[in-house]
Amino acid sequence: MVPLSVLLQGACAAGAADRRMGWLDRCEGFRVDGPQGRIGVVKAVRRSDDGTAARALVVGRGRLRRSLVVEAADVEELWPNRRRLRVRAAGGHPIG
Repeated sequence: MVPLSVLLQGACAAGAADRRMGWLDRCEGFRVDGPQGRIGVVKAVRRSDDGTAARALVVGRGRLRRSLVVEAADVEELWPNRRRLRVRAAGGHPIG
């Protein structure tokens, strides 16, 4: 038998993950930070093949630097009211 507190904790974590994925779908314009600070701003959201979920974010890094593609799974934290998100690593794949 599983204690209710454990079940509730799992339900809260699942709900938080669902909310995060919902915000990732509409995070264009959000500031993106990594472990060393600011990386750039979300320019576009790439969706899954069926179009139901965010798969990756295109992050612009200014006029003279190429954009990066950051996988949605690399988003560690998201603050919709601050229009900011934090990723695990500043890596990503350069494009353009």
